Amino acid sequence: MYLKQVVLLLALPALSWSAPVSDPRAAIGLYLAYDSNVYNGRGPDGVMRIAPQLDWELRSLRHQLEIGYRLGLWIYGDHKADNSINHQLGLSIHTRATQRLDLRLSYELVRAQDPAFLIRAGVVAPQTGIFDHFAQASLGYRMARRVDGEAGYGFRDTSFDPFPGVQLHDGSEHQGHLAIGWRAGRLDDLRIEHQLHYFLVDGRSFAIANSAQGGWRHRFLSTLEFAIHLGPVGYSSLDPVSPSGLTWCGRARLRLDGSTAHLPWRIHLIAARDLGSGTGAGAVLWVDYAALQASLRWPRRMNLGTSLAYFANGIAPSESRRFDGFTYEAVADLDLGHSLRAGAFYSFRWQESVAGAPLPDVTRHIVGIHIESVWRPNPPRHPEVEP
Repeated sequence: MYLKQVVLLLALPALSWSAPVSDPRAAIGLYLAYDSNVYNGRGPDGVMRIAPQLDWELRSLRHQLEIGYRLGLWIYGDHKADNSINHQLGLSIHTRATQRLDLRLSYELVRAQDPAFLIRAGVVAPQTGIFDHFAQASLGYRMARRVDGEAGYGFRDTSFDPFPGVQLHDGSEHQGHLAIGWRAGRLDDLRIEHQLHYFLVDGRSFAIANSAQGGWRHRFLSTLEFAIHLGPVGYSSLDPVSPSGLTWCGRARLRLDGSTAHLPWRIHLIAARDLGSGTGAGAVLWVDYAALQASLRWPRRMNLGTSLAYFANGIAPSESRRFDGFTYEAVADLDLGHSLRAGAFYSFRWQESVAGAPLPDVTRHIVGIHIESVWRPNPPRHPEVEP
């Protein structure tokens, strides 16, 4: 039995894609914005962004393949920053090898000459070019009707272009986990998980983090769901001058869906604490992040969205704060018909650094408009994945 499953998994490229559905998509957007503080310190400028995007999805009852590419051409009117070309490439594969065995693979590559093209929650992006790529693989197995097992591995590597006056450190991270999930009832899911992180800075071993975490998800109503996942972390430094110790990591999410006067809306509240490298800091950081997100859909034509977020970080495992800040964003999109969309957006960013931190305090406003054309020749009606 197990030998058959292994053979099926290894033969993934030859597995039958019965009646696959192909869904190619293309879009191009034009963004015009005023930025009050380009590169977090170069003053105001007008910015034009040209953003082509290509996506392709291939899906059958058991398998799904997604490929996407996004290009960002950023042009500054008063040349407060160099014009830049930014790339993002993504690939994901999901296959149900058997009714019990499930495989997921994903990879993403980002080359951001302008750091605003790259968003990492809770981390201040140094104002220089960034090369960032990460890969993930997970294998899930249904052990019983209500019990699932999962094993996974992830890798991330980040490197920086030279930044005058500041030494930036490249970083990478290996992460593995083993988990068991139990559907305790119609409304509750439980999960226990062991995680192991191995961090490198400038190619040398820096730290190991070992954690055991527990999770719980509860559906109070069909429109109200809460999930939490947390546990202690043993942080062992491999660098002779960096501290070791005990800390914790976790995340929580509250989702609320509703409708007022036939207008559907959604609210998300998110909070997380994590460890991360590849930030330019030359160390592993603890990262706190919290966000409130809300969206409203006007019938047929308009989408409104807003978010308010806070972040803070410092040297792991528990040294004092180095940076914190707030961001606020608001967006309105209008469907013009004939594959055209238009909208307006506003973003506010505030960042504070503690004395001795290498990056400056920042206050920044960005406001603009955009128009986008979308091409999708055959919007599919996907078949459902087999249970």
